[in-house]
Amino acid sequence: MSDDALFTLQSHFHRGAYVSALSLASSSDASLSSSPRAALYGARAALALNDVSSALSLLSSSPPSSAAKALRSLVRFTQANQLADEGAMESAIGEMEQIKDEVVVGEPEEYVVDIALATALAQVQRYEEALIHLGVGEGRKEIEWCVFRERAWLRTALAANILLRIHRADLAQKEYAAARQWADDSLLIQLIEAYLGLTSGGRAAQQAYYVYDELAADPAYVASATAVPALVGKAVAMLVQGDRKGAAETLMLAKGLLRAAAPTHELLARHDAANEAFDAALLRREVEGVSLGA
Repeated sequence: MSDDALFTLQSHFHRGAYVSALSLASSSDASLSSSPRAALYGARAALALNDVSSALSLLSSSPPSSAAKALRSLVRFTQANQLADEGAMESAIGEMEQIKDEVVVGEPEEYVVDIALATALAQVQRYEEALIHLGVGEGRKEIEWCVFRERAWLRTALAANILLRIHRADLAQKEYAAARQWADDSLLIQLIEAYLGLTSGGRAAQQAYYVYDELAADPAYVASATAVPALVGKAVAMLVQGDRKGAAETLMLAKGLLRAAAPTHELLARHDAANEAFDAALLRREVEGVSLGA
């Protein structure tokens, strides 16, 4: 896989443009289909979309590794979660914990095991355990920042996400500050800053708006489904700053782009269902009003 293609795939994934990342990783291009890293990124994008079949398809072509094994277990966890099978979910988590115990320290894709396990633990609200596996509070070793930057950034991004879920913006800020020392121009670091800005409000929310606006206006992504996550982030930043009209317009644009690229996307299905429920409730209210008036 060429460096440019890998960079594009990583960028799609980091931006949250999982539909585009999955499409690229699943490409018939030989340079993509033969890349273990492309398969891992694609499988993770598929799981983010709850697309179990695509994740399994990509992992079936991936060489044996601790990362691939962990992601297969995360697939089983996702399937069990969809079925609300708590026993199977715990079994899948146990598999990932076993893989974590057996993983060779320093293995190139070792961080994927940590992220897969932490992702599952966070979904069952075992936040403290998830943060421990991500190394929160331990500090990153200098060699990790210098040599394995990507794994450190991804761990930090997930850790910040979990910390914000449990209303510990102070600890998320510490994780961000430590990461920023080593790579303040990294896309992931900018996105972490934006997450924090949306939570903090004020000038920080304005800075988050600038980050998302720049990403949404990128000529390589503008007017495509890849711009949707940035547009949603931009809309949230506008809403936090009190610009409801601008937020609504931006969300409409994002919805249109997503519907064109993935008409059956879960978010669209939920949005359409909510609209139908609202319209039905409004109709009942109108009918009741007419009846009472009569």
